Amino acid sequence: MHTPSERHRVPLVSVIMPVFNAADVLPSALESLLAQSLDDWELIACDDGSTDGSWAILQGWERERPGRVRALRNAENRGTAYSANRCLHLATGEFIARQDADDVSDPERFHAQVNFLRAHDECDWVSCSVTVMRYDGQVLGVRRMKPRPTRTDLYRGNPFAHGAAMIRTAAVRAVGGYRVQWSARRCEDYDLWMRLVAAGYKGGNLCQPYYRFREGAQAYGRKTLATRLGEVVIRLKGYRALGAPPWAYAYAFQPLIAAAIPKSILRRKHEAQLVRTDPPVRETQP
Repeated sequence: MHTPSERHRVPLVSVIMPVFNAADVLPSALESLLAQSLDDWELIACDDGSTDGSWAILQGWERERPGRVRALRNAENRGTAYSANRCLHLATGEFIARQDADDVSDPERFHAQVNFLRAHDECDWVSCSVTVMRYDGQVLGVRRMKPRPTRTDLYRGNPFAHGAAMIRTAAVRAVGGYRVQWSARRCEDYDLWMRLVAAGYKGGNLCQPYYRFREGAQAYGRKTLATRLGEVVIRLKGYRALGAPPWAYAYAFQPLIAAAIPKSILRRKHEAQLVRTDPPVRETQP
């Protein structure tokens, strides 16, 4: 039980978690926060109009951990960006840690990311490599992320795992948080990275997979033609803000090409790019 002084202290890390119909996996995501070796954090979770038991789970956690957990709820489904911004508005920590409701953080994740950001003043956010698993927990492999993505990497695609990211609160607020509009739906993170870089901020990745990403069989059906068209719009806006060279604009239409490829082929291609074994990685600073 937290004492009154503990309830009102300012945490180092504010974890923001949008939640939508994740009752079957939400407990494991929440437990992974309790298992963090760095204990100086708060959780602000926003239920985005769930129709399962997600809201009841969040309410239970808030009751049991007053001052540590804050649970919000949207009256209707408003999307990840809107929910994340509600959480961001209430965050008090020096750092913002994203956590998706269906994923799991390694116990050393927060500790490693805080240490990195404290040691690297030139970086304003840091993500990491991720272990990809099926929705039932079966591990498929590891997605290795480039330690220091360049602008060219950003033109080609999203080089940061969003759910695994930790961002300086001042930086994400300086660019206005997440953009809430139809074109950014399902690519609000990519949009955020491009706006941050365009504003002069920099990000990196840790080599160690401190995050386990749950990928369901339906993952490749989530992006409809409308959301892929939206990503084209977001890419064009981002490239313009970044002052991208003419050749980079060809990458803007990648989402439409992907829309024409059968989802089963996309899934096999994606899984083929994963590292199948995960030998111990000695963390090196990018």
